[in-house]
Amino acid sequence: MKHAFLSFMLPLLTIMPLSAQLIISQYYEGDSNDKYLEVTNLGNTTIDLAAEGIRAYLFANDRADDPANNIASIGQALSGTVLPFESLVFCNGLAVQPGYTVGEAVGVNFCGFNGDDLLVLSTAADGLSVIGSAWDNRIDVVGNGTSWGIDVAYVRKNTILEPNVNFSLSEWNAVLLSAVNTAGPEESSYLGTHYSVLPVELIDMKATAFPKFISLTFTTVTEQNNAYFLVQRSGDGGKTFQTIGRIVGQGDSNRPVDYEFIDKQPHAGQSYYRLQQFDFDGSNAFFGPMTANFGGETKVEVTLWPVPAQAYLEVALPTANGNWRLEIFDQSGLRLLQQSGNQQGVDISFDLQGLPAGSYLLQWCNGKRSGRKWFLKV
Repeated sequence: MKHAFLSFMLPLLTIMPLSAQLIISQYYEGDSNDKYLEVTNLGNTTIDLAAEGIRAYLFANDRADDPANNIASIGQALSGTVLPFESLVFCNGLAVQPGYTVGEAVGVNFCGFNGDDLLVLSTAADGLSVIGSAWDNRIDVVGNGTSWGIDVAYVRKNTILEPNVNFSLSEWNAVLLSAVNTAGPEESSYLGTHYSVLPVELIDMKATAFPKFISLTFTTVTEQNNAYFLVQRSGDGGKTFQTIGRIVGQGDSNRPVDYEFIDKQPHAGQSYYRLQQFDFDGSNAFFGPMTANFGGETKVEVTLWPVPAQAYLEVALPTANGNWRLEIFDQSGLRLLQQSGNQQGVDISFDLQGLPAGSYLLQWCNGKRSGRKWFLKV
């Protein structure tokens, strides 16, 4: 299980060909023959590289400066199957570092690239004979002809969830070769496992104290086989934890999902919280801890839970006086539900049973203060 970072976006549903789910996830340009290329399948379907006609092409020297108007310098048809959310490593046939790597040797010549070359994954069968073909049929690109990657490893950032036909150095993290050589399987630089597609990526964990409760929020970027989370609390400085709640996971998801849990009976003073995430096969991992000081300074906000919502959505209004109007809209801007409240500390409950699963916008206003927040109904 790995932490990652990705800002919230509305869920988008797209249908892509199998090849469009394949990315170059790591590039290792070591000394002499130590050259590696890691590819990762970000889709939900196994990719047979040979059946899909996937080839790797290298543009060297001046050809790397203008690949659209050149044939590739070297090319190789790739073979092997890449399972969903897994990676496959190709290497120089004489590579010895990193010592832990088991790769598909694709030839000394092909994996003889240097840090000023350009490599593409492509579906072109004639990239070595037809000018521009390898480039025109490219799937993903690493390199741009400059001295950008000499004697270093580059790992694709975990915010990149799809291939890019135009190379951008901002999508990559530079890693020392020594760090890759000694990396463990649970590290992002380990060749053979691209950590942005491990079962659950979780970000933005927060514990926020309110006058009557503590709100725990977090976001998953991707989920695979995620059964549920246990919410656990410690009142002894994090020495021992007790389970105080359970949140159902999404199973499989490749879009950001916001979650929230309300601790309605928090301990006085400082409390520690953590999450224990369980896959359907029983394997689990911990996230956290995070802390909140109940009884100290509080924030005046509108809070909603559970997130994702199911049959009902509960909304906690700030304790400030005011006549609150709350409205729920769909993604097209159509108002679906509306309620009002004018008492301090009273929660508003929306019945969502008549709404289909999807993303909705909650909007609130009391004449002086207003706000809005997207939530997911499952």
